[in-house]
Amino acid sequence: MTPDGLGALADFPPETLRLAAWSELPPLDLGPPKAFTLERGLKALRGLHATWQRDFRAPEKLWGKAIAPSLGREEALFWWEALSRLSWSERPNSVAESLERVGIPERSEEELAEGIKADGAEREIRWPTGREGAEVTLKVLRGLMAPDAILKLLIARLDQARCWRKTEQAPPNATAWLIAACARQLLPYLPSASLAALRARLERELDPKHWPERGQPSAAGFSWYLAGLIGAPEACGRLVETWSDGHFLGEGHDGWYQRPLIPLLGLRDPERIVREAKRLGVAPRSPFELELWLALTGERGAPLACEVVLGESSYSISDFAKVFLRLRGPAVVPQVVALRSKRSTSKAAERWLKQHPEESARGLLRLVAAGGAQLAEAQDLLLKLQEEQPAAYAAAIAAEAADPYLIAALEAEAAGPEDALPLEQLPPGLRGALAAVAALPKPKKSLEATWLSLRRLPPPTLGGRPLGEEALGLLIRACQEAPLEVRPPGPAPELLAELRATAEPASLEAFAWELFQGWLRAGAAPGQKWVMSGLGHLGGERVVRELTPLVRAWPGQSQHARAVLGLEVLRQIGSDAALGAIAGIAAKLKFRALKERAGECMDMIAAGRGLSREELGDRLVPECGLDAAGERVFDYGPRAFHFVLGPELKPMVRDPAGKLLKAPPKPAKSDDPQRSAEALSEWKVFKKTLTDALKLQVSRLEQAMVEGRKWSSADFDAILVRHPLQRHLVRALLWASYEAGAAQPFRVDEAGARRDLEGTLLQPGSAPVGIVHPLELSEAERARGDALWDQLGLLAPFPQLDREVFHLEPAALQGNALEPAQAGDEGPWQITPRKLRGVLLGAGWLRGAPQDAGIVSEHVRHFATANVTAVLQHEGISVDGYDPWEFAPVERCVFLEGIQELWDCAWVRPEEALPLSEVTPVVLSEVLRDLKLLAETAE
Repeated sequence: MTPDGLGALADFPPETLRLAAWSELPPLDLGPPKAFTLERGLKALRGLHATWQRDFRAPEKLWGKAIAPSLGREEALFWWEALSRLSWSERPNSVAESLERVGIPERSEEELAEGIKADGAEREIRWPTGREGAEVTLKVLRGLMAPDAILKLLIARLDQARCWRKTEQAPPNATAWLIAACARQLLPYLPSASLAALRARLERELDPKHWPERGQPSAAGFSWYLAGLIGAPEACGRLVETWSDGHFLGEGHDGWYQRPLIPLLGLRDPERIVREAKRLGVAPRSPFELELWLALTGERGAPLACEVVLGESSYSISDFAKVFLRLRGPAVVPQVVALRSKRSTSKAAERWLKQHPEESARGLLRLVAAGGAQLAEAQDLLLKLQEEQPAAYAAAIAAEAADPYLIAALEAEAAGPEDALPLEQLPPGLRGALAAVAALPKPKKSLEATWLSLRRLPPPTLGGRPLGEEALGLLIRACQEAPLEVRPPGPAPELLAELRATAEPASLEAFAWELFQGWLRAGAAPGQKWVMSGLGHLGGERVVRELTPLVRAWPGQSQHARAVLGLEVLRQIGSDAALGAIAGIAAKLKFRALKERAGECMDMIAAGRGLSREELGDRLVPECGLDAAGERVFDYGPRAFHFVLGPELKPMVRDPAGKLLKAPPKPAKSDDPQRSAEALSEWKVFKKTLTDALKLQVSRLEQAMVEGRKWSSADFDAILVRHPLQRHLVRALLWASYEAGAAQPFRVDEAGARRDLEGTLLQPGSAPVGIVHPLELSEAERARGDALWDQLGLLAPFPQLDREVFHLEPAALQGNALEPAQAGDEGPWQITPRKLRGVLLGAGWLRGAPQDAGIVSEHVRHFATANVTAVLQHEGISVDGYDPWEFAPVERCVFLEGIQELWDCAWVRPEEALPLSEVTPVVLSEVLRDLKLLAETAE
């Protein structure tokens, strides 16, 4: 970096720029101090009283406005006396009264030096205001001593406190405060000759062996940090070369305690600093460090700095973003656009783009030319900037010498489609609905979307012609006024209904989805969640396919409210695919609150159709594009590839030669280019949809076997055997008809006919049908079934005939609880909470109701057909994942009659539970199977 790069750092504080080694700036001049009177000083001191105890340990916040940057000797002496007397208990009002009474005594440099103590036992400096007082003390000392004298005193005290150069390091917090204090209040005011002399001394004296060992929870000798602040490339280079790749990654907190970024910055070579930071795993950990990093690396360090900002929590991200957005120039526009997509930083990023229009336009032009993940957002912003700042846009085009074809494409896009339908050519019903929406009052300011560019939205089409910009604006207004909840009809819902009746569905869906994507890119402000209303009113199968993974992931990103709104969108769409997505969330999701909410939706929908939740789920299984025979062809023209469900339920294809392939191959020259490209695109969507559907249905069918669920003979044939997807799973399982309670096993052949284990064709009767549990078969039937499955080359989607089963001896059935010993262990098992959660969630158990301090001491599993609730009791785990103990001993499992609420399963005593003799053998076997899995986990 050269001095001409200073323009990118124009918004940085002058003391930070002074520390940048490449800028030979003179020492900062504080200017003449203001005239001081004791009355003014006492007033400022008393003004601190209200927040003294709250901000006592935040010196910069407390003293930032009270003490001026430039102090005369009299004012500096006043504040020195105040600092020396103040304490946690001695508050500003009482100190002001004391100073008003006795006045301000004169102090010599020796007396001032005595006020700064070296604490050898604690290995730190004790300032007049306590251990956190470095910042304010150095600020006051500038008015009483020359910067050279302050530095000399500081080094002497650090040496006495044994934290100057040697391996007896200072505590990390005290060192961090001192680093920031020196960088802000002392070093920028030192003469260049003094800095050069100090740099030469550090280059000569510093030895890498004095850096603490990896993982040591303390700071290094302060001389290393001073070398980093003023720049000592040779010494810092010797140190950095001793650190191995990834030295500050992995276990331990040495990167936090030792703050290696500061000596790394001492290299003063921007390219090398960035390269070494990536190699070592070092990154800025505070706004102060981020400021130094950007001042020394500029645009080279911007990508890493942006990653740091985006990785911060909601409590600190705005402070980090404020520092980052001081950086200027076209090269940092990609990072500013990334910050714009984060809700907590979107407004600050928007301000940056508006305040630097030409630099923004240049950076956006580069993004559009490069393409990539930020292309759509860059186009949105560039078109908006072109409209609002035409002069800056034109200057950016000239400065970038932009590709004329790119500019022509942008201008064509900004002009909108030439064949857009004017309002007068729209159907009368649609025209009237638009007029009614136009008459609505102006929307609330919170609903307005400053990020929205109508020209970037794909317009809905009627007869192949797109709606004009005026109609699009009214469509947006309708989305704002038509929430997902049921409301009385009005202009907005009527317009959306009219559009659904007249416009091409695919174009409506594309419009709604791009509107939603723009909202996400702009940070997804909660006040503009009407965007998701548009998805619900205008969406279809594509929205269901794209939105469902987001809804499932949002709770893990602290977006539960948005996920619930996503469920409402799926419910509003109301297609079988949308309801199937809700069923999948209700059946299997690790985020309990959203799972329960989806279950409530399913119950309400099922009740409206006169079905149970499981019966509704049966009718919502997607066909995934399979034909009635469960087949699908991916046509390349000369060649065709047929779908096959491979081992472990992996979607595969069979080529014309009969060879199994994991996926359709790349098109050959002889293939039809258009048809092969479409087939490959269809395969990607098909594979994802089919894999997700199979996972859910396998889980449902296994649960149906465990619970003993039955289907009527007619439903079995219609819903399972003849379903394009389910037929593949039905053939791989052994079924049974239950005539008078007795299980008569059969399988389903490729033609959908029923055959017994001997191969004899069976006629469907009226008896209910279920997936047979191995406990319902004799040993001979199990052996015959195993042999038949091997002979036919069938592989069950979950353990069935080879399922491990457990029997209790008559003596064990006399009790009321399953103990660890009955699963082959002496127990209780010492299991880590993480493994306990994972094993039980995977086996279908629910976490119990939280008790005091958020501790859960039960897991619950419902067996609906048997009308039994199993309650697994353990010592307890925390609902927030931060468990107070290392192990959660599992004690016993008891059974309650009926399907019990989670609250009713807490604190159940064994004597209150069902006798084991009243629990069905299948339920006992399945619970013992889970207990054995836990026992193996404990081992």
